[in-house]
Amino acid sequence: MLLRRACELADDAGYEMFVQANGAAVAVYGRVGGFEERERVVLEGGYEEAMLVRPAKGQGRRAGEV
Repeated sequence: MLLRRACELADDAGYEMFVQANGAAVAVYGRVGGFEERERVVLEGGYEEAMLVRPAKGQGRRAGEV
């Protein structure tokens, strides 16, 4: 799955991740990627948009490592 691979790459680099997702997708991002909801915005018509963050994991790579 693309999300899992993105999380692996972020872990290897030691990066935090941010996703802006439909309110209905929050559970999937939490379950698959360990994302935490930081904010939710309700737009016109009741559409919900969630801001999700996945904390940095791993140590990242040192200069010169591949």
